[in-house]
This record gives sequence, C-alpha cells and structure tokens, in this order.
Amino acid sequence: MSVIIDRPRIDLKLPKGVTVSKQLNNFFDKSYKQYRIRPIKGEDLFCFAVRLQVNPKEIEADALTLEAILLDREDKIAAIQKEISLKSYQEYVSSKFNPMVQSVVQQYQTTITDEPIMAQMSEGGDFNLMRKMLIEDVQGMRKVRDALEEERRKAEEEAWEQERKNRVEQEINFLKIILQESEIFLVINNILEDFKTALEVKNFLKRWRKVAKRGRFRKLMREDAMLDFDDDLQLSLLESTIDLTDILMRRFPDKKEKLEEYQERIRETLARYQ
Repeated sequence: MSVIIDRPRIDLKLPKGVTVSKQLNNFFDKSYKQYRIRPIKGEDLFCFAVRLQVNPKEIEADALTLEAILLDREDKIAAIQKEISLKSYQEYVSSKFNPMVQSVVQQYQTTITDEPIMAQMSEGGDFNLMRKMLIEDVQGMRKVRDALEEERRKAEEEAWEQERKNRVEQEINFLKIILQESEIFLVINNILEDFKTALEVKNFLKRWRKVAKRGRFRKLMREDAMLDFDDDLQLSLLESTIDLTDILMRRFPDKKEKLEEYQERIRETLARYQ
C-alpha cells in the first residue's frame, strides 16, 4: 500500500488537571512535545498508549475532554475528541480493563524486555534471566489474547458493527504474531540453557539476535503483518535450531530425551510456516 502521510505526528491536548503520568510507547518527541509515528499507509492502523493522571480538584465539570490531532509535518490532517466521565475511586477499581488497550500496553512491555534479552544474546547469555523475562512476556500476552477472544465472542453475540469487529480481529492477529515469536524464543532458550559454553551455541546466538532485533523493530512500528523477509528469517531460525539440536544430541546423549521433546515443538512450528 502506498504511503499517504509521510511524517505523521500526534498532538495530544489535555485539559487542566490532566497529565501524562507514564509514556507507554516509544514515540514521544520531547522537542516537539508530540508523538512521532511511522509513515501511515492506506487503510492503516497505528496504536499507542499513555497513562493519564487526573487531579479531581482541578476538574470543575463531571467529565473531561481529550483531543488528539493528526499532523503531517505542520499540516493538520484530522482531529478527534473524546469525552470521559469522571468516576469515583470505587467505580474505577472495580471497572474492567479494555482488552484492546491491554493489548497495546502489553506489546509495548515486550519491547522493553526485548532490550535486556538481546543484550544477553550479545554477552553470551544468562539463559535463566532470559527464560524468566520470556515467561513473563508469554503469560502476559496469553492473558490478553484470551481477553480479546472473549471480546470477539461478545462481538458476535451482540451483533457489533463490522468495523468494530474487524478492529478486534486485527488486534488478535497482530498479538498472535508476537506471541508465537516469544513462544518460539522460550523453547529455543530452554534448548540452549544447558549448553551455553558450546561453540555452536555461541555462534547460534548471533543469528538468534538478528531475528530478535527485527522482531523488536516490527513491534515498535506496529507492523500488523509478517513480510516475506520476516518469514524467511523465522524459517531460517527454526531450521538452524533443529540442526543445532541434532548436534547437541550427538554430543550430549544423556540430554537426548529432553532435547527431542523441544525439537519436536520446533518442528511443529516449522510445519505451520511451510
């Protein structure tokens, strides 16, 4: 699809008494005090999150209005306003989180853990630390995936408008791409954990880091589909993992049974790509 907005920025207008308490994204430009996002294509969708803090003493009405303005360089392209009713603290703590927002935030969290994981790949690997971070990511994404699938069931039961249904479906598909990659990484980590001093493992880490680096960029840019280049990288990594596991089984026959179990999971994933 062709690019329709080359240098998009988002200007978030907040009323008195409302501040951003945490940037749950990587796009805030301090010099502009705006959000610089990737180029927007036709029928594109780009999401990011922020956490807001509200001081009720400075809010005079029962609701507050947020405004987001889409700019291309300095040109105003579109604007949207959202009115939010103020709730009591009890209503706030008992309310349910929006699964769509949870998904965007969880994906941002994975980009944060990606950095120390890739650092470990460069430094020879603290596989125990990597495993803990990957498990946390996978568990978080599975929880969000289940919430989104419940949202999809609700959409069918309540006959939501098609555009809203499509938005849920798109978010589920995007999250599944990231979840599958993290699940693969967790299996690979389990394979390598007992053999980090092996030369073959050290060489493998370089290839694994290349795939992880590309995956992080894809998440940062909210690319909602795998390119042929991404598929080729994933296929190459899976095939290399199978080859490495064969080598490790020959060198360490006492670990063969455990390695075969992990290798079978990698083969199953590889079959889905082919």
